[in-house]
Amino acid sequence: MVTISSLVSLLGFWLAYQSSDRAALGTSKNQLESWARSYRQQMKVVSICVLFSGLLSYVYALGVGAGSMAFVMTISVLGSLVVLISPLRLVSRRMVLVLYVVSFCLEMAL
Repeated sequence: MVTISSLVSLLGFWLAYQSSDRAALGTSKNQLESWARSYRQQMKVVSICVLFSGLLSYVYALGVGAGSMAFVMTISVLGSLVVLISPLRLVSRRMVLVLYVVSFCLEMAL
């Protein structure tokens, strides 16, 4: 459940980053990025809803105190990684998917 919550939080922050006016975003061949950039106002609302659902899933899995703290720590870590690595285009969707599948399998096994 924590893996799914962190994936939802990552998606919410990434959508908020893509809809930002201040971020220096270059042209992209990725359809999802170009779609998110063309509908900035709608993506801001969607990203807030996705981030809130990530918070709710953390609270459901861990409780109010630990869940909210885990959400803040996850947003801090994943947000800084998105801001640092996203402009470099070092991480692909396939890499993120493999990382989260491995993490989910480890979470279920342990």
